Amino acid sequence: MGLVGSETAKVWELVDGWSDRKLYQGKNIKELFTYDDASLWWFMGYWFVNKVRYLPYNIGDLYLAVKRGKDLKRFDDEAKWRVFRTKMHSRLMDARLFARRVLTRNRRRGPQKPSKDGKRVLVLAKSTSMRPMKDKKTGKTKIGNVYLDTVMQRLEERGFELVKVERTFGINKDWKRLTGARGWTALESYQPDGIDNLASDGTKGVNELWGKVRPKVQGTFIFGGHDLSKYISSSLDVLFETRVPQIITLIETMKNMLDIENPDAVLFISDTRDTERAIIVAAKQKGVPTFGLIHGAFSDELWFYKHKKGEIAQDLSYKAPFSPTPDYLLVYGPADKEWLRRNNYPPKAIAVTGQPMYDVLANADKLYDRKRTCEKLGIDSKKKIILLATGTHALPKEESVLTLRESYKAAKELSSEVELVLKLHPNEGLMDLYEKTSEETGVHPKILKKHDFFELLYACDVLMQNHSNAAIEAMILGKPVISLNFVEEDILGAVKEGASLQVTKPGQLTAAIKKTLFDEKTRQGLKAGAERFLYKRLFKTDGKASDRICDFIEKVTA
Repeated sequence: MGLVGSETAKVWELVDGWSDRKLYQGKNIKELFTYDDASLWWFMGYWFVNKVRYLPYNIGDLYLAVKRGKDLKRFDDEAKWRVFRTKMHSRLMDARLFARRVLTRNRRRGPQKPSKDGKRVLVLAKSTSMRPMKDKKTGKTKIGNVYLDTVMQRLEERGFELVKVERTFGINKDWKRLTGARGWTALESYQPDGIDNLASDGTKGVNELWGKVRPKVQGTFIFGGHDLSKYISSSLDVLFETRVPQIITLIETMKNMLDIENPDAVLFISDTRDTERAIIVAAKQKGVPTFGLIHGAFSDELWFYKHKKGEIAQDLSYKAPFSPTPDYLLVYGPADKEWLRRNNYPPKAIAVTGQPMYDVLANADKLYDRKRTCEKLGIDSKKKIILLATGTHALPKEESVLTLRESYKAAKELSSEVELVLKLHPNEGLMDLYEKTSEETGVHPKILKKHDFFELLYACDVLMQNHSNAAIEAMILGKPVISLNFVEEDILGAVKEGASLQVTKPGQLTAAIKKTLFDEKTRQGLKAGAERFLYKRLFKTDGKASDRICDFIEKVTA
């Protein structure tokens, strides 16, 4: 069994605590390693916990091995392979970056004059946010940025000039974005001349310092009686060699982009990855206000947003040792504002607006039609539709296996009454798991990946999920929710609020589905719980979150 949400948060606490250790000349890693006055730690610390290929040792794996009394020898035996694999992955990233730079060279813009009315907003997004969605005005399905499209429409209606910039992932599938065919400019087109030399020089200085600091790391990371320092050092070896030049390139690209475009504000989806950190650093250096739109509801398992006292400057300075933080965080509702305050975000940086992505749901009855959706997808509209919103990319594998197995079994037991439909998360890749579960159970549900999720929600009768924001979206549409928590806990807090039924053991799901479909007392209880939950989480579901965000941007840039 892998890490569950609460354990991941504990691992981050260990890593974050280690980052406060004084290593060299009375300074910790956040203070020692900087670029342009910004701490490099906040660009790299995330990877010590997140299970990715950016570094050879994931602290979560080591944490579990120690907790379970396993021998750590296998980590040592795999050392050379782990380092080689990580470096090759980074080289592949470098090759992709170079290819995108070449492909976008002819898209470069010349310097733009400052706006006369303070109404030029640079919108920075990632290509992974481009998905099928309904246009609120026309009712037609389009490919758009699910988080920012409605806000951009409102800004343009108010006379704002938008500069839309996208960081692409992949080459072939993103050709239209790279060439600007969809109205977005590729971020890579702003890479300044001489960036390779600049990145090389900056990396050289970092690694020279690391050579002096490295011996001091020994004995500083102890867990369960084991000294894990050598694994930290090995991972930092790779990060400083491979990731630092990419971080420097990103920061310099953002600075050049702001010099060229001269925006009065920057709007982006607030995250804690390198893209968002880099634009915050660049914008603060240029004196451009930043607006970070939170794209999910907060919970204590969202370790990458947690901060100890003193990690965020009260004046929101980006300079080391502080964490680069947007000038304004735009959040779902009061519960999120309180969560951020508990995690030491300055209150002046938090604004409750609601989620603009959900504005379209205020007009759901005009935009969607259950019967038409069923006909389009070949689903029997006379049956109850059970929609499972999957998330294997973000779950322990054990949770994913049990979720699919139990869902398929329940669908088989209720086959005369229900039809199971799966909506895959855009970032998923475990397709063999779905095929294997079908072979085991004999159930072959409708599986959709590239489809308007809100259309499916509108057509369904019950939503099943693990800990997805899909639960919130279902409640907005008045759909009952079942939370599948076989391994992890109820992260969203919907069960505690009475807004969702919970299934924690195999064999319980069929009964839970029946209750949500046919037991009126259960349905009314869930409805009342959803109303309480939505107010805390979303503030208002009036279709006007985009307007509130525009009001806020207009006020700041006036």
